[in-house]
Amino acid sequence: MRTGVIQLHRWVGLTAGLLAVFLAVTGGWIVLRPLLDPVTYPELMVIPSCAKPLPVDRLAAAARAVHPKGKLTYVYLYGSGTASTMVRFSDADQVYVDTCSGEVLGHQARYGGLYGTMEALHRFRFMSGGAGLTIIGWGALLFAIVMVAGGLFLWWPRRTSVWKGALKFNPRLKGRALALNVHTTIGAYAAVVLFVVAVTAVPLSLGWAKTAMFGVTGSTDMTEDARLPVAAPSIETKSGTAISMQTAWEKARSVIGGPLLWASVHYPAKGEAIEIGIVEQGAPHADARSYVFIDSRTANIVESRPWATLNAGSKLYYWLLALHTGHFGGVLVQCLMLAGMIGVVALGYTGVETFLRRTFRRPRTSTTRRLSRLER
Repeated sequence: MRTGVIQLHRWVGLTAGLLAVFLAVTGGWIVLRPLLDPVTYPELMVIPSCAKPLPVDRLAAAARAVHPKGKLTYVYLYGSGTASTMVRFSDADQVYVDTCSGEVLGHQARYGGLYGTMEALHRFRFMSGGAGLTIIGWGALLFAIVMVAGGLFLWWPRRTSVWKGALKFNPRLKGRALALNVHTTIGAYAAVVLFVVAVTAVPLSLGWAKTAMFGVTGSTDMTEDARLPVAAPSIETKSGTAISMQTAWEKARSVIGGPLLWASVHYPAKGEAIEIGIVEQGAPHADARSYVFIDSRTANIVESRPWATLNAGSKLYYWLLALHTGHFGGVLVQCLMLAGMIGVVALGYTGVETFLRRTFRRPRTSTTRRLSRLER
């Protein structure tokens, strides 16, 4: 069995392992994005302290004035008094507006800039349809089982006396032995982080895995990907929306009124409810979302989904999302994830080096073998 696992681990590493390295490099690049975005783009994301934000409609109108094309889809609001408001359009362009003055600060494509471009690569946005997510999901599943679990199985010391040196680098080794020592030691330290990141990617990427997760938990899908409730038409109007977005926002805040971490206001299609997503400060993680759906004609609450009332499957899904993206545990967890992604690159390099040294090593002559036996 051990020989079979070695062969499987080696050849999956030399093939699908290249995908793992690609995902690790692109994922590691963006894992600290929440911390680095305002530092990298302060002209877009940082404003003077704002105590009294403008109404949502004013902020959206300011963005629309400089972006006349494309459907307005979301307005993102943040609890920080020095954070700008982001307005997103259907063409994936994002306009940043000063929350207090309404001044347009600039714009950036959702998948543009230092981090957006890398996110697009990480999510395989260059592939059409769902092919990219399918590749990512199956690749992550293979990596978790064969590379991480299989690697731990191969590394696991069989004798208690070996444990003392099993987690230590040995710089006295040379050549292939040194590469193998570095490979196994890094793998042992990074295994937990890599397994969590890989496993959580599976239900986020593969529809059948997400469906199975809800089946196992006996839950209905209440996540953002589920079908949204639709407000029954009550007042016919020429425009799709009779109430202002500020009215809908205030209505939602009357239900979910805790200190704000971030929120999204979704501009609906005609006849649909206005979706307000809210994450409160002190939530378990930055994806612990509460949703309120407002009738776009009457301002009545169609449905309220506070985080505490979500079913087990929906909470589990958002926990997996937070664990995969580093939205749980703050900077410490993000730095651990970054270290794990660097570890994948090191594992890829040392794994290939070990294979090449093994494949192209010089065969020992009979004289060399006799001398080696005498030395021993």
